[in-house]
Amino acid sequence: MKQVQIIGNCLNLFNVKQAVTDIGYGAVQVSELQKQHSSRVIGCQYVRRPEIPLERKERDESGQRIAQMLVQADRSFWIESAIDLIKKRDLAGHPTPRLLLPWANPQDVEWLIDHFTCIEMEEQETVSGKKYHHYTHPEGEPDDALHAFIYALIAEAIQGMSSPLVIKDLFGED
Repeated sequence: MKQVQIIGNCLNLFNVKQAVTDIGYGAVQVSELQKQHSSRVIGCQYVRRPEIPLERKERDESGQRIAQMLVQADRSFWIESAIDLIKKRDLAGHPTPRLLLPWANPQDVEWLIDHFTCIEMEEQETVSGKKYHHYTHPEGEPDDALHAFIYALIAEAIQGMSSPLVIKDLFGED
């Protein structure tokens, strides 16, 4: 698969320590990357669970071990975290963004702005009655660059988890 080869080359070229990948639209690619790059590649599944923004997923709903390294992330929490980081200011009120775009040739990066600004927030209620921000984007307006940034934030958070994510023997002891 060409995508796996290109991403694998980037992982090595840039000495990536932790990569987070969208398991929803790339399960086969994620599996291949995990075979080649071990625990450097983690699959991410967005869930709607505001009380747990990031969780390691080791077992499925029936209690069976999951073969892939996988985390579940509350989509709205991470979108709001990304927005907060972009808008962040220092004590003097000056912007201190964690995302900088190379603006020498604006036409080369303007599409990134579109990916970040197409999202729309709807306020919804959870089953328990709490207010919840649900983010969508209009059909035909991609937000892939925003999610790439979010996956980088999740990768950073994974590095800070108490025990590292590692490949386990699916049929071994617990």
